[in-house]
Amino acid sequence: EQVENLPLNGRNWVDLTLLSPGSRQNFIAETPGASFQLNVDGQQVTQLIATTFGQPRFSKDTIAEFEVITNRFDARQGRSTGMQVNAITKSGTNSAAGSVSGYFRDDKFNAEDPIQHRVLPYSNQQFSTTYGGPILRDRFHYFASFEYEREPYVRTYSSPFPSFNVDQPGTRTEKKGGVRLDYQFSPRTRLTTRLNVQRSYDPLDARWSGGNLHPASATAVPKESESLANRLTHVIGDRAVNEFAVNWNRYHWKTQPIVNWPNHPLAPFGMTNGSPTIQLRGYRIGQQHNRSPQILTEKGPSIRNDFTYGFNKGGRHDLNLGAEYVYSSQPIFLGINSNGFLDVQGGPIPANIEQLFPVWNDISTWNLNALSPITRFYQLAVGDFESNNPITSVAGWAQDDWTMGRLTLNLGVRYDIIKGTYGESRGFDPWLQPNRPLDKNNIQPRLGFAYSLNERTVMRGGWGLFYGGGTGSA
Repeated sequence: EQVENLPLNGRNWVDLTLLSPGSRQNFIAETPGASFQLNVDGQQVTQLIATTFGQPRFSKDTIAEFEVITNRFDARQGRSTGMQVNAITKSGTNSAAGSVSGYFRDDKFNAEDPIQHRVLPYSNQQFSTTYGGPILRDRFHYFASFEYEREPYVRTYSSPFPSFNVDQPGTRTEKKGGVRLDYQFSPRTRLTTRLNVQRSYDPLDARWSGGNLHPASATAVPKESESLANRLTHVIGDRAVNEFAVNWNRYHWKTQPIVNWPNHPLAPFGMTNGSPTIQLRGYRIGQQHNRSPQILTEKGPSIRNDFTYGFNKGGRHDLNLGAEYVYSSQPIFLGINSNGFLDVQGGPIPANIEQLFPVWNDISTWNLNALSPITRFYQLAVGDFESNNPITSVAGWAQDDWTMGRLTLNLGVRYDIIKGTYGESRGFDPWLQPNRPLDKNNIQPRLGFAYSLNERTVMRGGWGLFYGGGTGSA
């Protein structure tokens, strides 16, 4: 009910992590922090290529509940030295029910931009619908959702050169859909299957558009993600539960400069977009992001098993034994400096700089020869910009939550081994040799306690070791 009723500008449910005790963020874009892990229905869905960007997005109307863990993780959770975000999606019930909603924003309610001294064109429309119910009463249920967002905007520029300060209109779109099926084989056995798909497109990514930039910096970013999760839950006797899960995820996105370069020096290799970067004193013309174009993909399966057993001996014990396998294939194209970098900081910016670049998106009109007197150097990367560095993660753990009256002890140990996160199989002569040994000393004890002083006061504490992989190649 809180997730549904709390107001959210943009309806990104991850923004609600700001309300969690211990949260150190003051703004949420796509991720709740640089080091984090997002788990949905018990399975990791975080992509590892660039953890601060391009994470999968789920409609707010599909999230039943979530928790944010910012301090002590128990042994069941790992591969993050920051926070864990755990979410559970909604399921259908015996009562058929759905929702239709719309959320709208418009620049009629906006104040004047303090830099442009005018109200900038902007609007946003979000439409969401859900429906769930029984296929077979008391046994087979479904829940489906679809959300569409459309956001027309204008990117403006505020450089010292008036002819470069054009308005660039664009429309960001995002589509999110999913379906969840729950089948009850018997009172003790249930299968859950969930499929989620996301498609988004931003023609002028805010990171490389607007502000004190040249309009040729504009970069389009399409993103895609798919997640297929299957979980079999089986109750064993009166004390034990086993959960077996198989998941498959795929993430794909590009950073594609919008300026077309007909005579690109790497056109024989299929590159036709982008522009050279021209670095003047205090101003940069052309492509701002020297790692574009990019084509980044991550995909692969994961398998997890959790066995939970409860018993009484000197208090209440909830024992969990588990293991997990995650494989991530990462075929990427990363065009670092593939469009060239021209350093022209050997003198002040020419007074006629606007005449030297008369059409911002037509490179054939740019007069680079006139910059020769202040040119210091030119760089252009050539070669193979494609790579695939798969990551394999294996983990095992044991966790016991032992309650004795007012005191609960959390006793756990976890072991992780992650192959590929630092590219151990690759060499970089003469500094790094290939097939470097893995760090296998990753035993992680986890200790914690909670003591209830009275009905309104609880004292908590804990200690543990945590291991996480790198933040990715992008």
